[in-house]
Amino acid sequence: MTCLRGRPGYFDSLAVDREQARDVARWRKADRGRTARLALSVAERKEISEPLVGICGRY
Repeated sequence: MTCLRGRPGYFDSLAVDREQARDVARWRKADRGRTARLALSVAERKEISEPLVGICGRY
């Protein structure tokens, strides 16, 4: 078997782009949070948000 790493045009499909991996991890984390929020009923979301609205309304 010949090693192709040194040849022009070589592409390693198992190589990890650190920036892309970080972006994907951030997106997955945000999506899990969004999914969790959507699982709440409207009444539960209102109950959670009312104190926050009161705090934000002071500023």
